[in-house]
Amino acid sequence: ILIWGVISFFDNYKQFIDKMDRHLNKNGIISLFSGFSESDYNVYVKYKIKKEKKQPGLNMHSLKEIESYFKKKGYKTSKQKFLPSIDLKKTRNPLSSFTLYEKNRTKVIANGLNIIRKFYFIKAKKL
Repeated sequence: ILIWGVISFFDNYKQFIDKMDRHLNKNGIISLFSGFSESDYNVYVKYKIKKEKKQPGLNMHSLKEIESYFKKKGYKTSKQKFLPSIDLKKTRNPLSSFTLYEKNRTKVIANGLNIIRKFYFIKAKKL
């Protein structure tokens, strides 16, 4: 099951993973790609445009917590940090990611909402 760029739109990632789990056979794999928090903290983001209603999304669930939840459910996980090899250009869309460089020339990914994102691929195999 591919879950790329979607889980960040769910405040309750556990319910989302549980739904995917019910459709997966033994030895099946969930491939998850998103921005994650590298700390023990989950970061929840809400945004809105002018008078429109608040939108969920761009949440950064704790990478450690996600891995722990998969383990608790009987999965073996591996992860790989993702950083694009090309520079992403800033656009007018504040939700789009773009490349920034720190003083030491370390590349980081940000967006127009002033959020730094750390992207990972997580592979979770159901045992």
